[in-house]
Amino acid sequence: MKYEEVIDKLKTIAAAHYNVAQVDAGVLEHVVYKTNQYPLVFFITNLAEITETSIRYQIIMLVADKSNIEVSQQIEVQSDAFEITKDIVAYLLNGDYTSPWYAIENVVSEPFVDNLGDILSGWSTTLNITVKFNSNGCELPFDPNKL
Repeated sequence: MKYEEVIDKLKTIAAAHYNVAQVDAGVLEHVVYKTNQYPLVFFITNLAEITETSIRYQIIMLVADKSNIEVSQQIEVQSDAFEITKDIVAYLLNGDYTSPWYAIENVVSEPFVDNLGDILSGWSTTLNITVKFNSNGCELPFDPNKL
């Protein structure tokens, strides 16, 4: 299973949510503020751990919406963003038997407020997604005559 396929599946699931206006993935620094549609779901890969039989991706899912300086409005926006977060996580855990992964574990979410152009409130959720991996040496693309 290719990394791109995992990210594409996550983006497809998030984009299907009725309350999500935009979905993207990559490096957070590449998010262009003031041109996004909100609520926004953004996936950032933190690491990949490779074993003989699996790859565990640690992927951060940001769910964000525009907010303002007032704390009461930030809490309302965070509450709405957390509802989207819970829906996506529930779907990942239960709702799709065609998913390319076989385990999602240790899901942890924390609220945030970001002031980089747009004032955003939302939730940052760490997803640990494990996919199957075959490290069989017979299938590796190496020329044995050059090794």
